[in-house]
Amino acid sequence: MAELSNFNARVRGLRGRLLKRPDYEPLLNAGNFEDYTERLRATGYGPYMEAAKARYLSDNEAFNAALAANLSGAFELMVKIADGDAARFLNTLLAGWEVSGIKTIIRGIVRGVKKEDILELLIPVGALDRAAIKHLLAAKDVDDVIAFLETWGLPYAAPLKEGLPEYKKSGSLNRMELNIDVFLYRRHVGFKARGLDETILRGLTALRIDIKNIMTLMKIAGEGYAKDAAVGFFIEGATNITKDEFVRLSW
Repeated sequence: MAELSNFNARVRGLRGRLLKRPDYEPLLNAGNFEDYTERLRATGYGPYMEAAKARYLSDNEAFNAALAANLSGAFELMVKIADGDAARFLNTLLAGWEVSGIKTIIRGIVRGVKKEDILELLIPVGALDRAAIKHLLAAKDVDDVIAFLETWGLPYAAPLKEGLPEYKKSGSLNRMELNIDVFLYRRHVGFKARGLDETILRGLTALRIDIKNIMTLMKIAGEGYAKDAAVGFFIEGATNITKDEFVRLSW
């Protein structure tokens, strides 16, 4: 497809920004972390390091902020140049980053983590841009986070709300996190493309679903879920773990 061919060509052009082998040698020879970050400023990460240095006193904080800003900027650029099927494909993949960010914010709020510490773990991307992150970090509790998502019309509010009663009863975020993961990957399975693009996406999606089903088994182990409840967390579309095997392993 011409749409994806053009998009792929633009993305391949971004590879020129990546560090080359000669770039790593000075970094490997840095005497300490301060020297390392200083040498990093001579690479394509330089502008990001400069901006981060102006905001943070700590080299470690500046380093983390620079890498996050670089990744976020790459995502923003790809979203701008994508259209048609390329945009749908990219948005489907970026949804995983959105969900990861939302779960990180909820965990941080529940555990009383400082907002600035939560912020360090987040990558602004897709619907979870800097403005959205700022609003969510201002939430006073989980109900507030869900209310924000609902107001913005984001589909993640519904699966989170379904798991809210269990959280309020037991204090466990398991149901909410599993619900939003199941929602995300079932949406991946429903993605439609054509030809080789669909084959690639289906292969990638099947692998991610296998991994998610395994991680879900680890999460619900010992939680005492009945078989009927456990099977509700199984995501169809996997290639290595069947539903029967999932239910058996959940016990």
